[in-house]
Amino acid sequence: MKLHLLIDVPLSYLYLSIKNSILLILNLCIMTEEITKVVPKEPQYRNVQHIVYYIAGVIEVMLAFRLALKITGANPASGFVSFIYAFTSFFVAPFKAIFDNATAPGAEVTAVFEPSTLIAMVVYVIIAWGIAKLIGIMAGRPLDA
Repeated sequence: MKLHLLIDVPLSYLYLSIKNSILLILNLCIMTEEITKVVPKEPQYRNVQHIVYYIAGVIEVMLAFRLALKITGANPASGFVSFIYAFTSFFVAPFKAIFDNATAPGAEVTAVFEPSTLIAMVVYVIIAWGIAKLIGIMAGRPLDA
């Protein structure tokens, strides 16, 4: 019975079905090729700018942790706290002598406000922005790009 059904289907229908399938596949290939041609690839200098911003972001987050831990009077004997203090001490060192630290002794902990950490955060963001802009300028891009 299945053989009888296959024979009853005219070959022209089968031919049209295969032809339409092939045309559909070809159209999809052409359309995806056109789409990939339209989307421009990001310039190489942008990748370097992203790396600069990423490094600056990591430094900023670590400095923000330091500021929060100092203000809340975190225990410096803790492993995480001592790691944050050790990692960020290099970045805060150039700004240590600008202002004195403000302390607020409590019943159990002493909170310390470190203005040098805030200054370091602002300075490193400006430096990262300047480096990223310089990379763009060296790549021949205008300042607003």
